[in-house]
Amino acid sequence: QWSDYWRPFLPRLRDLFLAAQRGGGKRFLVAIAGPPGAGKSVLAHQLEWLSGHNILHPDIHSIALPMDGFHFPQPYLDTHTRKLADGSLIPLASVKGQIDTFNVPALHHQLNLLIARPPTMTWPGYSRITHNPVPDQYTINDAINLVFVEGNYLLLDRGRYAGIPQLFDLRIYLDIRS
Repeated sequence: QWSDYWRPFLPRLRDLFLAAQRGGGKRFLVAIAGPPGAGKSVLAHQLEWLSGHNILHPDIHSIALPMDGFHFPQPYLDTHTRKLADGSLIPLASVKGQIDTFNVPALHHQLNLLIARPPTMTWPGYSRITHNPVPDQYTINDAINLVFVEGNYLLLDRGRYAGIPQLFDLRIYLDIRS
């Protein structure tokens, strides 16, 4: 039963939701980062479910959003390259999922829009069937006051990713070890 699973975490989760509620009209952004398979998507969607069912607080309205929608489209990855240490070039498609295969300026722009809180905005998703981003898959309206964004590189703070972690009010890193 879900309540048995979440019971040890409820005090911390209530603190999270109360912090979001005290935001004074500001959206509370939570980054959930970690390696592939760490459970980022599962955690984000479980937290969204808890708030959507008014389990922790009725005034919290949340959404879980993936970073995957910021993958460059496959045609871009097929036609752009990365230079290796030996000077050879490889197509970005062969390293899809690594830090240089994401449209980081678009991610940065969308995160700033979340913070600015326009009346309505959209967010891209990702198709595991076509292996391409899906523009405008998610719609975020003004009532959304808690946003969980999950992705591998949300806490990376160098290169094109510099400054992205600071856009979040709470940063969670999931570490998996065998």
